[in-house]
Amino acid sequence: MKQTEGKPAKHLRDKLRWIGALQAAVAIVAIMFVWTNAKEDYLLLGLSLLAAATAGWIGFSLPNQIARQQAAQADQLRQDFLRIFSHYRHDVMNHVQLIKGYLQLKKFDRLESPLQNIIQDAQRHSLLSNVPGTQLPYFLVDRDVSSPMVRLQVEVDPLVRDCIAGYEPTLIRVLRTLFAIGESLQQGQGYPMHWRLQIVPQERELALNLHVSGEHVNDTYIESVKQSLTRNGFSWKETTVENNLSILTLHNGKLGEIKCS
Repeated sequence: MKQTEGKPAKHLRDKLRWIGALQAAVAIVAIMFVWTNAKEDYLLLGLSLLAAATAGWIGFSLPNQIARQQAAQADQLRQDFLRIFSHYRHDVMNHVQLIKGYLQLKKFDRLESPLQNIIQDAQRHSLLSNVPGTQLPYFLVDRDVSSPMVRLQVEVDPLVRDCIAGYEPTLIRVLRTLFAIGESLQQGQGYPMHWRLQIVPQERELALNLHVSGEHVNDTYIESVKQSLTRNGFSWKETTVENNLSILTLHNGKLGEIKCS
């Protein structure tokens, strides 16, 4: 099947070809003028030849380079999509195989757990994909399906939704560091951990409220989280809420770069 290129990309290449053609026409006129009226003006002749060569590069070589780069980027996007889809399909199939086994064994009372897991995964991915921006939700969904042992839920305070879309790269760098902490700690656990992350305003800057939960969360794990946060440049403040659960409010220098008025 022949793939159609995007209209903006085609428009850009057509514009470059027109610019190149116009520049080439001007250069040719200049060369003809020099040749017929001022044969000794080698400087002007050289400049005209250089302009003609540049016009050829702008009109033909540069559009082809842009086309190759865009094709490579599109191919990379397809590969990324297929990789994420493969992870997601693998997770769903694990749940489906479990459901199928319980049905075959007629253990209907065991069906609720895998069905609930499928529903929770779908709800979590829906929340992640609705985070403001494009790079940020893509990063969150990618990270979630690639690291299933750290279950991630991200919520954005309505007061900062319009703000964070303009600071996606900065926020991604912060979150990448934070998630690396979670994944590193998880290697010695072997059990899923649930991280609920709220992006909230703190004066005119941002902060992250981190809730850690899970069947196997204990004081030792929470203390390891705090130590790792400190080593990686996060300052944090712990607040105890209902049911003796704790919230860590995180901040660091990169978050301070994001200004929300």
